[in-house]
Amino acid sequence: MNHELMQEKIWTLDDPELSLQERQEIEQHLTSCSDCAGKIAQLNSLQSRLKDFKLNENPAFTFKVMERLHEKTGGKLSQGSLLGFIPKWILPALGYGFAFFLMWSAIETRQPWITTQSVLLADVPAQAQWQYTQESPDLNNIVPTNGEISS
Repeated sequence: MNHELMQEKIWTLDDPELSLQERQEIEQHLTSCSDCAGKIAQLNSLQSRLKDFKLNENPAFTFKVMERLHEKTGGKLSQGSLLGFIPKWILPALGYGFAFFLMWSAIETRQPWITTQSVLLADVPAQAQWQYTQESPDLNNIVPTNGEISS
């Protein structure tokens, strides 16, 4: 198989989704190519060193870094404020307030583009249209109160 292609594939040797056939091809290439076998040996060595690496946490480290930053900035590190006197939360709060105001004003002034009446009467000629009123019918005239049905 192509050596350049195998050099790209050797990095996927630890991939659990690698098929058995591809894994065998890579291992076969590693037995015949000392250059690629050396790269895999370096990779394995690096992985083992990284697994054994333990970070020594020094509590004075953070203090020393902050002290050096304080010295370099001349003591002008902001502690929760913009420009020294404006709290950092004020700008996001104003932004959210403005966005809320815009949404509220858009909802209050919203007008429907299409009304039920315009949809129902869209294809009816003007002379054939009835006048639509919002009046409710008088139910006493429709249904008699004595329970008798008149014919």
